[in-house]
Amino acid sequence: MFMMIAHGITSTGMFFLVGVIYERTHTRDLNKLGGLYNIMPAYGAVSFLIFFGSMGLPGLCGFIAEVFVILAAFNYNWLLAVLAAAAVILTAGYILWTLQRVFLGASEKYKGLPDLNVREWVIAIPLVVLTIALGIFPQSLLLSWMSPSVEAHGPVGRAGHRRTEPHRQTGEGPDRRNRRAGRAGAISGPDKNGTGWLQVFEGPVPIFVMLRTDVTAIFLAKVTR
Repeated sequence: MFMMIAHGITSTGMFFLVGVIYERTHTRDLNKLGGLYNIMPAYGAVSFLIFFGSMGLPGLCGFIAEVFVILAAFNYNWLLAVLAAAAVILTAGYILWTLQRVFLGASEKYKGLPDLNVREWVIAIPLVVLTIALGIFPQSLLLSWMSPSVEAHGPVGRAGHRRTEPHRQTGEGPDRRNRRAGRAGAISGPDKNGTGWLQVFEGPVPIFVMLRTDVTAIFLAKVTR
Protein backbone atom coordinates (compact mmCIF):
# COMPACT_ATOMS: atom_id res chain seq x y z
CA MET A 1 0.00 0.00 0.00
CA PHE A 2 2.73 2.47 0.99
CA MET A 3 4.74 1.55 -2.10
CA MET A 4 1.79 2.18 -4.40
CA ILE A 5 1.17 5.63 -2.92
CA ALA A 6 4.86 6.61 -2.86
CA HIS A 7 5.36 5.36 -6.41
CA GLY A 8 2.29 7.28 -7.53
CA ILE A 9 3.71 10.51 -6.11
CA THR A 10 7.24 10.19 -7.49
CA SER A 11 6.17 8.79 -10.88
CA THR A 12 3.69 11.62 -11.32
CA GLY A 13 6.44 14.06 -10.46
CA MET A 14 8.88 12.57 -12.95
CA PHE A 15 6.35 12.55 -15.80
CA PHE A 16 5.53 16.16 -14.98
CA LEU A 17 9.20 17.17 -14.98
CA VAL A 18 9.84 15.45 -18.31
CA GLY A 19 6.87 17.32 -19.75
CA VAL A 20 8.25 20.64 -18.50
CA ILE A 21 11.60 20.20 -20.19
CA TYR A 22 10.07 18.77 -23.37
CA GLU A 23 7.83 21.81 -23.69
CA ARG A 24 10.92 24.03 -23.69
CA THR A 25 13.48 21.97 -25.63
CA HIS A 26 11.22 19.69 -27.74
CA THR A 27 13.47 16.71 -27.10
CA ARG A 28 13.78 13.82 -24.65
CA ASP A 29 17.21 12.76 -25.89
CA LEU A 30 19.65 12.78 -22.98
CA ASN A 31 22.55 13.23 -25.39
CA LYS A 32 21.15 16.62 -26.41
CA LEU A 33 20.69 17.89 -22.86
CA GLY A 34 23.15 18.93 -20.17
CA GLY A 35 23.95 21.80 -17.86
CA LEU A 36 20.30 22.58 -17.19
CA TYR A 37 20.84 23.15 -13.48
CA ASN A 38 22.78 26.35 -14.20
CA ILE A 39 20.02 27.55 -16.55
CA MET A 40 16.94 26.43 -14.58
CA PRO A 41 18.00 26.09 -10.91
CA ALA A 42 14.48 25.84 -9.46
CA TYR A 43 13.53 23.16 -11.96
CA GLY A 44 16.78 21.35 -11.18
CA ALA A 45 16.17 21.44 -7.43
CA VAL A 46 12.65 20.03 -7.77
CA SER A 47 13.92 17.37 -10.18
CA PHE A 48 16.69 16.24 -7.83
CA LEU A 49 14.26 15.90 -4.92
CA ILE A 50 11.63 13.98 -6.88
CA PHE A 51 14.22 11.70 -8.49
CA PHE A 52 15.86 11.06 -5.13
CA GLY A 53 12.42 10.23 -3.73
CA SER A 54 11.91 7.67 -6.48
CA MET A 55 15.40 6.32 -5.88
CA GLY A 56 14.58 5.71 -2.22
CA LEU A 57 16.96 8.14 -0.52
CA PRO A 58 16.52 7.98 3.30
CA GLY A 59 14.18 10.71 4.51
CA LEU A 60 11.96 10.59 1.42
CA CYS A 61 8.83 8.54 0.68
CA GLY A 62 10.49 6.00 -1.59
CA PHE A 63 12.84 4.82 1.14
CA ILE A 64 10.04 3.81 3.53
CA ALA A 65 8.19 2.07 0.72
CA GLU A 66 11.24 0.07 -0.40
CA VAL A 67 12.06 -0.95 3.17
CA PHE A 68 8.63 -2.53 3.60
CA VAL A 69 8.80 -4.31 0.26
CA ILE A 70 12.26 -5.77 0.87
CA LEU A 71 11.46 -6.86 4.43
CA ALA A 72 8.26 -8.52 3.25
CA ALA A 73 10.28 -10.29 0.56
CA PHE A 74 12.77 -11.57 3.17
CA ASN A 75 9.86 -13.05 5.15
CA TYR A 76 8.68 -14.86 2.03
CA ASN A 77 11.84 -15.88 0.16
CA TRP A 78 15.39 -14.68 0.78
CA LEU A 79 16.40 -15.13 -2.87
CA LEU A 80 13.63 -12.83 -4.07
CA ALA A 81 14.65 -10.35 -1.39
CA VAL A 82 18.25 -10.36 -2.62
CA LEU A 83 17.07 -9.77 -6.19
CA ALA A 84 14.84 -6.92 -5.00
CA ALA A 85 17.74 -5.33 -3.10
CA ALA A 86 19.96 -5.63 -6.19
CA ALA A 87 17.29 -3.91 -8.28
CA VAL A 88 17.24 -1.07 -5.75
CA ILE A 89 20.97 -0.47 -6.27
CA LEU A 90 20.59 -0.60 -10.06
CA THR A 91 17.75 1.91 -9.83
CA ALA A 92 19.99 4.29 -7.89
CA GLY A 93 22.65 3.92 -10.57
CA TYR A 94 20.52 4.80 -13.57
CA ILE A 95 18.71 7.66 -11.80
CA LEU A 96 22.00 9.26 -10.75
CA TRP A 97 23.37 8.75 -14.27
CA THR A 98 20.30 10.50 -15.71
CA LEU A 99 20.63 13.45 -13.35
CA GLN A 100 24.27 13.81 -14.26
CA ARG A 101 23.58 13.80 -18.00
CA VAL A 102 20.68 16.28 -17.85
CA PHE A 103 21.60 18.77 -15.15
CA LEU A 104 25.35 18.81 -14.59
CA GLY A 105 28.15 20.14 -16.70
CA ALA A 106 28.30 23.33 -18.75
CA SER A 107 26.20 24.01 -21.83
CA GLU A 108 25.21 27.19 -23.64
CA LYS A 109 22.79 25.46 -26.00
CA TYR A 110 19.68 26.14 -23.92
CA LYS A 111 20.81 29.38 -22.31
CA GLY A 112 17.83 31.65 -21.66
CA LEU A 113 15.25 28.92 -21.06
CA PRO A 114 12.60 30.11 -18.57
CA ASP A 115 12.50 28.47 -15.16
CA LEU A 116 9.33 27.11 -13.54
CA ASN A 117 6.33 29.39 -13.93
CA VAL A 118 3.43 29.86 -11.51
CA ARG A 119 1.30 27.10 -13.03
CA GLU A 120 4.18 24.63 -12.81
CA TRP A 121 4.95 25.62 -9.23
CA VAL A 122 1.33 24.95 -8.28
CA ILE A 123 1.76 21.40 -9.59
CA ALA A 124 5.26 20.84 -8.22
CA ILE A 125 4.80 22.05 -4.63
CA PRO A 126 2.25 19.37 -3.53
CA LEU A 127 4.44 16.64 -5.03
CA VAL A 128 7.51 17.96 -3.23
CA VAL A 129 5.65 18.28 0.08
CA LEU A 130 4.23 14.75 -0.12
CA THR A 131 7.60 13.28 -1.08
CA ILE A 132 9.22 14.78 2.01
CA ALA A 133 6.30 14.42 4.42
CA LEU A 134 5.74 10.71 3.79
CA GLY A 135 9.44 10.09 4.25
CA ILE A 136 9.58 11.89 7.62
CA PHE A 137 6.11 11.23 9.07
CA PRO A 138 4.97 7.91 7.52
CA GLN A 139 3.33 6.71 10.72
CA SER A 140 1.01 9.64 11.31
CA LEU A 141 0.25 10.40 7.66
CA LEU A 142 -0.38 6.90 6.29
CA LEU A 143 0.64 3.86 8.33
CA SER A 144 -1.71 4.61 11.23
CA TRP A 145 -4.59 4.70 8.74
CA MET A 146 -3.77 1.49 6.91
CA SER A 147 -2.58 -0.63 9.86
CA PRO A 148 -6.04 -1.52 11.26
CA SER A 149 -7.19 -3.01 7.96
CA VAL A 150 -3.93 -4.94 7.58
CA GLU A 151 -4.05 -6.30 11.12
CA ALA A 152 -7.73 -7.25 10.73
CA HIS A 153 -6.77 -9.86 8.16
CA GLY A 154 -4.41 -11.58 10.59
CA PRO A 155 -1.26 -13.54 9.63
CA VAL A 156 -1.23 -14.68 6.02
CA GLY A 157 0.49 -17.78 4.72
CA ARG A 158 2.58 -18.14 1.57
CA ALA A 159 -0.42 -19.28 -0.44
CA GLY A 160 -2.30 -16.13 0.57
CA HIS A 161 -4.74 -17.94 2.90
CA ARG A 162 -5.48 -16.57 6.34
CA ARG A 163 -4.22 -18.72 9.20
CA THR A 164 -7.01 -18.63 11.74
CA GLU A 165 -5.40 -21.20 14.04
CA PRO A 166 -1.68 -21.32 13.25
CA HIS A 167 -0.73 -23.16 16.46
CA ARG A 168 -3.00 -26.09 15.58
CA GLN A 169 -1.80 -26.33 11.98
CA THR A 170 1.95 -26.03 12.57
CA GLY A 171 2.30 -27.23 16.14
CA GLU A 172 4.60 -24.33 16.98
CA GLY A 173 5.09 -23.30 20.58
CA PRO A 174 4.05 -19.98 22.13
CA ASP A 175 7.58 -18.51 21.92
CA ARG A 176 7.82 -19.11 18.20
CA ARG A 177 4.29 -17.73 17.66
CA ASN A 178 5.23 -14.58 19.58
CA ARG A 179 8.38 -14.08 17.49
CA ARG A 180 6.43 -14.53 14.26
CA ALA A 181 3.74 -12.12 15.47
CA GLY A 182 6.42 -9.56 16.23
CA ARG A 183 7.79 -9.82 12.69
CA ALA A 184 4.31 -9.39 11.27
CA GLY A 185 3.76 -6.32 13.43
CA ALA A 186 6.97 -4.77 12.18
CA ILE A 187 5.70 -5.07 8.64
CA SER A 188 2.06 -4.12 9.11
CA GLY A 189 2.43 -1.18 11.47
CA PRO A 190 2.11 -0.33 15.17
CA ASP A 191 1.52 -3.14 17.63
CA LYS A 192 -0.39 -3.15 20.91
CA ASN A 193 2.62 -1.81 22.78
CA GLY A 194 2.70 1.25 20.53
CA THR A 195 6.20 0.61 19.18
CA GLY A 196 5.14 1.30 15.58
CA TRP A 197 6.89 0.97 12.25
CA LEU A 198 10.36 1.85 13.60
CA GLN A 199 10.84 -1.87 14.29
CA VAL A 200 11.74 -2.26 10.62
CA PHE A 201 15.11 -0.63 11.27
CA GLU A 202 16.30 -3.84 12.90
CA GLY A 203 17.96 -6.54 10.84
CA PRO A 204 18.96 -5.98 7.19
CA VAL A 205 17.73 -2.39 6.92
CA PRO A 206 20.93 -0.67 8.16
CA ILE A 207 22.86 -2.47 5.41
CA PHE A 208 20.29 -1.29 2.87
CA VAL A 209 20.63 2.29 4.13
CA MET A 210 24.43 2.15 3.91
CA LEU A 211 24.37 0.77 0.35
CA ARG A 212 21.94 3.42 -0.82
CA THR A 213 23.85 6.21 0.93
CA ASP A 214 27.18 4.98 -0.46
CA VAL A 215 25.90 5.04 -4.05
CA THR A 216 24.67 8.61 -3.61
CA ALA A 217 27.92 9.69 -1.92
CA ILE A 218 30.03 8.24 -4.75
CA PHE A 219 27.94 10.10 -7.31
CA LEU A 220 28.15 13.41 -5.45
CA ALA A 221 31.89 13.02 -4.91
CA LYS A 222 32.39 12.38 -8.63
CA VAL A 223 30.37 15.31 -9.89
CA THR A 224 31.70 17.86 -7.40
CA ARG A 225 35.39 17.27 -8.09
